[in-house]
Amino acid sequence: MKYALLTVDVETDWGGRTSVTGKNKGIEEELPRLLEILGKYGIKATFFITANLLPKYKKQIFMIKADGHEIACHSLEHEDVSLLPRHEFESRLDYCKKLFKKEIGADIEGFRAPQFKIGKHNLEALGNLGFKYDSSLVKGILPGRYFNIFLKSRTFKISKNLTEIPVSSTKIIRIPLGLLWINNIGFSFFRFVSGLFGLHNTLVIYMHPFDLVRKKENKLGFLLNMWYHFRQENVYITLNSLIMHLKKNGYVFLRMKELARL
Repeated sequence: MKYALLTVDVETDWGGRTSVTGKNKGIEEELPRLLEILGKYGIKATFFITANLLPKYKKQIFMIKADGHEIACHSLEHEDVSLLPRHEFESRLDYCKKLFKKEIGADIEGFRAPQFKIGKHNLEALGNLGFKYDSSLVKGILPGRYFNIFLKSRTFKISKNLTEIPVSSTKIIRIPLGLLWINNIGFSFFRFVSGLFGLHNTLVIYMHPFDLVRKKENKLGFLLNMWYHFRQENVYITLNSLIMHLKKNGYVFLRMKELARL
């Protein structure tokens, strides 16, 4: 079997850099449209959500759960959790799990660190806190984020209680399977590369609601503005093309917790 797992990191706009109290177009405008697209294709995805979005965005988060998608944890705030002392990290995640349970009745099984920055002490703590899986590791190198040359591409056990489900990248040239990465290199090039080198039988793909905002204001530095604006008019076309391409090639879509139990 070939499995595809669509994952959505739900945070404030600009990669978690804006305030929860301000306007967040990704959550307020694009998240409902994303849910419609997933519903059209009959896909159940996994949404990694920062707990600080509650209670302001409780309605939107409950919509995700009501549609049958999995709710997972993206930390309390969009921060570098690898810098947190272990006791502080454990305290915040315990609070997150209780908050999601109280506010929307969701039992949290999975975790993904913001910006894929995670330390050994974080992984050790996750198993002790009752998490079943982590999805914070990406095979490849991205300066300032991760350095995982020898990481396994497939799902593996970190400990007796914790499974790692790494985010996927293309073979050989290691392009992360993020929606903006695929959109910015062009879907045609992605299809050519994946056809030339092949794709793994299990694919973990990530995106953010803010990725889908096509009219973004220039707010940050030059490089970030270029990253978020390049080819932005094509992002929904890219998402639909990616889903249809995977379906055509026999991939079955799963939620992360379902893969962790296989």
